[in-house]
Amino acid sequence: MKDALHLDFSARRTPASLVRKVHLKRDSGGPATEIMYEIAGGNPEFPKALDGFLFGALLFVMGTGLPLRVHGPVSRSALYNLEDVQAFWRLWRPERYKRVEIVPDQVVDLKRCKPGRRAIAAFSGGVDSTFTVLRHRNRTVGSGSYNLDTALMVHGFDINLGNRDAFERAAERAMPFLEKMGVALRVIRTTSKELGLQNWEDSHAGQLAGCLHQFSDEFEFGLIGSTASYADPELPYGSNPVLDHLLSGDEFGIIYDAAGFLKTDKIAALAEDPVATAGLRVCWQGSDQYRNCGRCGKCVRTRLSFLAAGVPNPACFDGDFELGTIDTIRLANVSEWTRMKEISAYAAQRGIKAAWVRRLHRRMATFRRELFFSNISKTMGRSLDRIGMKQGVKRGLRTLGLMR
Repeated sequence: MKDALHLDFSARRTPASLVRKVHLKRDSGGPATEIMYEIAGGNPEFPKALDGFLFGALLFVMGTGLPLRVHGPVSRSALYNLEDVQAFWRLWRPERYKRVEIVPDQVVDLKRCKPGRRAIAAFSGGVDSTFTVLRHRNRTVGSGSYNLDTALMVHGFDINLGNRDAFERAAERAMPFLEKMGVALRVIRTTSKELGLQNWEDSHAGQLAGCLHQFSDEFEFGLIGSTASYADPELPYGSNPVLDHLLSGDEFGIIYDAAGFLKTDKIAALAEDPVATAGLRVCWQGSDQYRNCGRCGKCVRTRLSFLAAGVPNPACFDGDFELGTIDTIRLANVSEWTRMKEISAYAAQRGIKAAWVRRLHRRMATFRRELFFSNISKTMGRSLDRIGMKQGVKRGLRTLGLMR
């Protein structure tokens, strides 16, 4: 008999929360993999379809290549969208993911329209999610504004599940802004990321959608603040304007919000609101996960954007900006390079010729040289691998002491 994966679920209530678990088990045996979603407070009804559980675990399933039997209902539009999501990742990451057959116990057709057509927004306290709350609550989109009245913070993504104190302090940091905006805060804790079942850069939007779908009984839309803009969608990054809207089902739609804005434009808008600025939390590398370290690449790029917007020392950072931190920036992916170019272009458009701009240009010139030689190295490596010489060349370089 052909091996297959089975997706089942369970739920239990505690005095303070509702705990839902997804169980993934193979026909061939072994312990089940469990993904936990703990919803703090409240008493949401169980989703009418298992769409969110599927989106949250899809890349794990695609990584196995095994057909998936879903023991419960799945909405028809989610099944349509799952095919497109699979096609996206098969084209971009064929070495990682395979198309899998998804067979639910029941296919359901659900009505999406709910009273008030309310929206809930994923909220980390970062630039993108803060901008999403600001623009829809201020209705700067006019009649195109979503009826956004609730923000969702996820414990277990950027702040480790074991660090409850840091998460509570991060939530406290966000409250002055959310209260000013008239937005309620919901909290969900999940093991989804910490289990390490899926590549985070590929899967983070799917895992976030899995959390938002837990509230599909009450809300019609789940907003994810855009990481990339339409100008540079940064494919195949896990959250992008091509992919995120496909993480929707019949009764709950995922919205990739504000892709028409560059990050520097968002920060310029936030700079006009002191409460929004003070509550920003952009850092994930610092030792204190509830605050900004001020020295990592993301913190430095954010500070440079504030400089370009005319705010040299925003309240979300401690201390004055030090020019020397520009020289310490390291690039980990294409999106970080894109942000550097955005900041440089923003400053040029506004005729800013300060010392920090010159320092940024020098650092970018260094990046270009590093990128050039890195690309040559990768190209040569692929060529040598094709003709079966890669390992031999590596051994020779190690012998000469030129490679570790």
